Order: sequence, then C-alpha cells, then structure tokens
Amino acid sequence: MTDWFQPSTPYRKSGLLYRKFRDHFGKDGDVLVIKAPSTTPNPTLDQSIIDDAMADDLAAASAEWLTEFRDDIWGWVGRELIEGAVDHGVQSRVPQPGISYYTFCDPSGGASNSFTTAVAHSDNGTAVLDCLVEIKAPFNPDRATADVAEVLKSYDVYKTTADRYAAQWVVAAFARHGIALTHSERDSFPDLSWLSKPSPP
Repeated sequence: MTDWFQPSTPYRKSGLLYRKFRDHFGKDGDVLVIKAPSTTPNPTLDQSIIDDAMADDLAAASAEWLTEFRDDIWGWVGRELIEGAVDHGVQSRVPQPGISYYTFCDPSGGASNSFTTAVAHSDNGTAVLDCLVEIKAPFNPDRATADVAEVLKSYDVYKTTADRYAAQWVVAAFARHGIALTHSERDSFPDLSWLSKPSPP
C-alpha cells in the first residue's frame, strides 16, 4: 500500500477533498483526515493577519485560515439541506399503487449532453423523488427515448413534460412509445403545483 500526504485548503462542499473529509474525518479507517486552523501546525503565524482577513471577507478567510468549507458559493441551497433530504442507499423507489406520479424530462440529442428524467410524487406537500434516470452521451436518441418511456410506464405514467429542446422531434419520439409529451411553459424549473395535489386514496 502506498502512503501519501495531501495538504489542501478547503473550498466548496464538493469534489474529492470534501468527499474525503465527509467520509473519513473523525472515523476509524485507512484514511486519516486532519482538520485544524493554520495556527495549529504553525503557531508563528501573525494572528493580526488572520484577524484582518476575517474582517475583510469572513467566508474566504474561514476557508483559508480556519480550514472551514464554504457555505456562500452554492447557487441554490446549501449542501446540508440537500444531504438532509437524501435517503442514502436508495437508488430508486418501487412504484406503489394509489400514488400519482409526476415526471419531467430533459432530452438531449446524444452527442454531448445527458438525457435525464425524474419521477416524483407528493407526500402531503413534500416532493419525493422516486426515480432519476441519466443516460450519458454519446447515445442513440431514439433508443434513449424508448428506455425512458419504459421507466415512465413502470410508474403508470403516460404523459410527461420537458423543456423545448428539439421541439416536435421529442414529442414525436415519445409518442411512438405511447407517451404524450408537452413542453413546459417555463424556461428552466418545471411547474411544481402538483405538490398541492394529494394522491388518490
């Protein structure tokens, strides 16, 4: 086994460094993660420099001098909120009778971007993601559409919504597999009004 030592300054809560910290810090195992402010390994540092940096930019200085991962650079919500909503180890949820499922697709032509689809339902106003499909490029778009259609049908879903990528090609491709696709009126986020609709008893 090869031993290696990798000092680093934390940044955002993603990537290899954060995964190593999340998975190994404070835990027994083959990977030792040490987290300490800069003055611990180097007590000769001038504390006034650190204090000035903290006063100037708290988030950046906390990462640089206190080895704290940053919470201010997420575009939507913080990672802790997302992690708290994740059922770890669940790859997908088995379709259940009596539940109304809703879906959204983000098609791709297969050259460079993934073709993705989400299946979800409302649990008393809380969105529950039941299945997330990603078909990575390169792929045959007709074959990918067929595969996604089979996933939708397994949840007893025969209609879906998508953005306006490729316009009528996507509509026709899904129609060939018994799925009615409509284009979202929104440019990015799908309509979540279905969260207020309870599943049938």
